Amino acid sequence: MPHAETPMKAVLRTGEAAVDLEAIVEKPNGMRLVVLVNIALIFNESGRQVGAVNCFQDLSAQKRSEKDRESLREELRQSQKLEAMGQLVGGVAHDFNNLLTPIMGSLDLLLHRGLRDEREKRLIDGALRSAERAKTLVQRLLAFARRQPLQLHAINVGELLIGLTDLASSIVGPQTKLTVDIAPNLSLANADTNQLEMPS
Repeated sequence: MPHAETPMKAVLRTGEAAVDLEAIVEKPNGMRLVVLVNIALIFNESGRQVGAVNCFQDLSAQKRSEKDRESLREELRQSQKLEAMGQLVGGVAHDFNNLLTPIMGSLDLLLHRGLRDEREKRLIDGALRSAERAKTLVQRLLAFARRQPLQLHAINVGELLIGLTDLASSIVGPQTKLTVDIAPNLSLANADTNQLEMPS
C-alpha cells in the first residue's frame, strides 16, 4: 500500500491505536507476507503523544494452513456429493433392473413360442437387443455405484475399446474426431468388464 495509507501513518495522524489489523507486507526480496499489525501509542509524562510501537506477527503459515484446511473440506464435500450420487444411481439401477427382467423374459418367451410372420420376429428381436443394451447400461450404473460384484474373466481389451467407440464419440461430440489405434495380438486381460469400462 502507499506509504501514506499504512497503519502506522493512520495511528500517528488520528492518535488511535491499531489492534489486530491484517496487512500484507513486502520484503526487500519481493516476498509477500500476511501479518497481524498491532500499534500502541507512546506518551511522555505530560500526556503528549511522542510516538508509537509497531508489532508485526507473521500469519503466512497460518493462512496457508487455513487454505489447506478449506481445500480439504471442499474435497470432502465433493466426495460426499459423489457418494450420495452413487447411492442414488445404485438405487435407480436396481429398480430399473427389476423392471427389465420380466420384460426380457416375456420377449424371450414370445420369440420361442412360434410367431405368425417374420415381421413380428424382427420386432421382438429388436426389442430384445434394446433390452440387452439397457441391461448393459444398468450394469455400468451399478459398477459406478460400486454395488456390482466383481466378475473377473478373460477380456479382449481391443474389442472392448472398439465396442465403446460409439459411446465415446457421442460424448466428445461431432467437432472432435475420435481415432482408436489398437495394437494387434494383445494378450487377454483378467478383469471385470463393467469396471474396466468405467472411468477411474
